[in-house]
Amino acid sequence: MQGDDHDHLLYRDYTITGDVIAASSSAVATKALETTTPTTAAISPLLDQKIDMITAGLPASYGKNLRLLSNQENISIIIEYIQALKTETSLSDHYRKDNIELLTRFSNFHNNKLFKDITRDDFIAFLDSFRKLEDVDPLHKWIGTYNQFRMYLGDSSNGFTTLA
Repeated sequence: MQGDDHDHLLYRDYTITGDVIAASSSAVATKALETTTPTTAAISPLLDQKIDMITAGLPASYGKNLRLLSNQENISIIIEYIQALKTETSLSDHYRKDNIELLTRFSNFHNNKLFKDITRDDFIAFLDSFRKLEDVDPLHKWIGTYNQFRMYLGDSSNGFTTLA
């Protein structure tokens, strides 16, 4: 945050400095925010607590990235999905991180469009964003990410496509 002139606001704010995202729990923001300082609308204490629960034991960036999503319905769906995975499977931290990252990126890619409004074309557009030209990636390393995300998003047995 910069400057001495603060307004007290009822939302949590985030400041990005380089690759670090810092959350301010004091809920104070400056009048002149830089364009690199995204803020989110008020996240309910219950939703905030649920984010902490599903990201427990993970690097703090996973919870922060979820809180940066502007669509609280998508946040709730991600939380419900991770909780369902924990209940139905022996969920590893790695798989939990992958799913949280994927769904956060997916929501951001579509400008926080409601998951329930996502179409097949939206899935394909997201997956196609990982494709690279032969001269850029001659070893086809992009295919691993593409296939992993396709599996996580498209596998109807995992429940995400039906949950959303």
